Amino acid sequence: MSNKKSQKTTEVWGEISQGYSKLVIPNRPSSDDCANYGALIHSALKKTKKPKIMVMGSTPELRSILYTYTFRQGAQIFTTDISSDMNQAMREFMVPSTIAELKEKFFCGSWLKTNFPNNFFDLVVGDEVICNIPADQHPFLFSEINRILKKKAHWITRHNFYLAKNKKQSSKDIILGIVNGINQGQYTFQYGVNILYLLLFYRLIINQPQHQVNLNDEIKVAKNVLAEPMAKEQQQTLKELIRLFERYFGKYKDYYWYVLSRPDSLNELKTYFNFKKELYAKDYLTARHSPVWLLQKRAF
Repeated sequence: MSNKKSQKTTEVWGEISQGYSKLVIPNRPSSDDCANYGALIHSALKKTKKPKIMVMGSTPELRSILYTYTFRQGAQIFTTDISSDMNQAMREFMVPSTIAELKEKFFCGSWLKTNFPNNFFDLVVGDEVICNIPADQHPFLFSEINRILKKKAHWITRHNFYLAKNKKQSSKDIILGIVNGINQGQYTFQYGVNILYLLLFYRLIINQPQHQVNLNDEIKVAKNVLAEPMAKEQQQTLKELIRLFERYFGKYKDYYWYVLSRPDSLNELKTYFNFKKELYAKDYLTARHSPVWLLQKRAF
């Protein structure tokens, strides 16, 4: 990753850390997601004494879960993030009882080149890691995680993919469905903004040859729908939805996210990992797009 791009990414994540409280499920791990992470982490580490664990990123929910392994099994926790500010800021959102006693070793740098020794970690964990890396760099990411894992060790990650059904619904139908859900009291505005971001993302990315979409693309689509005829109540709600969308996400609207279909995702992983298990949450609308995966290192 170039220094210019690295600096831009650092700025993006610094802004995201400041707005983390505005993110709602599923842009943060849900209760079901955390339970699924917990179950797969237990499965991966149940026979391991004093495991070395790397957290990719600064997700507070994962760091809270993994903290318990420091006294249950003598684990050593290493966190790796491109932003030290992000790592520190996310402590605010951890389970309070874990913050004071948390013992992590933090390393600031890229996931594509961690500088850890070969065969070092018993487990690597990271939430929605793959969608933050350009598709043409996925092999470098997978190779690096494979390199630092011990033989037959595991990588656990919640992974996003789009589904075939996303092709069937137009962007306008998605937007008006959320608008009507808010007007009928089914969704709050905060939830509606987060769901709008995801559902539009899955719909738009299908037609992108580079498998990338940014939030600016989504804002343009929403504004185009706003310009079309609709009921006054719908128009007012959509205006407010766009306003909140730009307020929550506008500062990093030029940052790209990258997602493939489920078959394509598994296909690009198979050289580096054996797919072992997936667990789906049931407590949010888009859970079928983002299971937690248990992947085992593969010799290649």
